[in-house]
Amino acid sequence: MGAWELKCTDDVTGNIITYNGDNIVSCQIDYNTPVTPMPLPQSEDTKNILIKVEGNSTTVNLSWKIRNLGANPFSGTSRLGNTGTSGHTAIEIVEFFKTDIVPVTVSDSFELTIADVFVLQGTLQKVNMAISSQSPVVWTATISFINGNVASSADPDLAEAPQYSGMASTTGTTRGVIITSTHTDSFGSGDSTITGYKVQYRPQGTDTWSNFSTVTYSGGGGAGQSTAQTVTATGGISSDGDYDIRLTALTSTNPEGNKYSIIKLALPIAA
Repeated sequence: MGAWELKCTDDVTGNIITYNGDNIVSCQIDYNTPVTPMPLPQSEDTKNILIKVEGNSTTVNLSWKIRNLGANPFSGTSRLGNTGTSGHTAIEIVEFFKTDIVPVTVSDSFELTIADVFVLQGTLQKVNMAISSQSPVVWTATISFINGNVASSADPDLAEAPQYSGMASTTGTTRGVIITSTHTDSFGSGDSTITGYKVQYRPQGTDTWSNFSTVTYSGGGGAGQSTAQTVTATGGISSDGDYDIRLTALTSTNPEGNKYSIIKLALPIAA
């Protein structure tokens, strides 16, 4: 059967990773309309009162085969900053689902696309991976997906992840980054604007983030300008190399930061 894909988005880090499935063993789509019957005593079935107190839902159970592959089935970057498996064996793909794909918090939201036509947005209710002695190399995998909006109780309190059109390293003797057309479109329920940006870096391939010590703004509104402007961050990087970069808007309610932008991976930075 046809191809499909599962896209996982972490709203906090802004990371997006997609699993590209190349086969479907079975796919069951259920449109659920819960109705509670209330039959009346000593009455025909036509007098049965049907009460609908719950909303509709759509669920998908999709099964496929996981086997050794010659190419990485994942594209993008997971919430942990990983890009997929190195050897692309079946067991590595199964392990990557466990560590980087299976939802951990409600900030992990998913989009399921089947045959480039049927698209659902929601979350995973269950992931099952099975192997047997009859097929000791190929795994049978099943996901249970439910359609709907994934919401966190903290989401309304956080400013949206900043967006930008470009990012480049600074020129000259100071190591840093220039982020162009930076903007934040929503500020959360407790704020009406931003107070600046926190910009962070980490050496490519590591997990620990550090803050640039100096952040300056070229927009006419200074640090409080939430519409498109240029943000320059310097101070902290002491050696040349490739660095991952991300940023978050600062607000009065959340002065340490809100949701983080999509990570710029492996940006070359040199003095």
